[in-house]
Amino acid sequence: MKQLFIIALFAALFAQTANCQTPGDPITFTLSIVDPITGTTNPNPKTPVTPPSVFISGNTFLFPTAYAESLPIVLTDNTGTIVYYSALPAGSTSLILPSTISGPYILYIYMDGYIFCGQINL
Repeated sequence: MKQLFIIALFAALFAQTANCQTPGDPITFTLSIVDPITGTTNPNPKTPVTPPSVFISGNTFLFPTAYAESLPIVLTDNTGTIVYYSALPAGSTSLILPSTISGPYILYIYMDGYIFCGQINL
């Protein structure tokens, strides 16, 4: 009877683990040398740094880690025109974009003096 209980417990744990889902699709970032707001370039970026971990689910950006400082967020279209500007508030783990924004964009995140960019599709 004890073995049956243990087997049932492991089966339940395995089934629950199999149902876990990622928070959304991960966004792959590169280090940008062009600031989309000012248009200035930094051809010699600083030393390598780890990009932020960000997922996208619908029109929501999900950050697994809350940052101590606010992070400016910029979306540009394929021509480089800024279509959205906001900031992830300090301590927050998600940012919801307006539902009117859809299509392919380039996402810029400003963090610790670096500018990270990644292509997204809303």
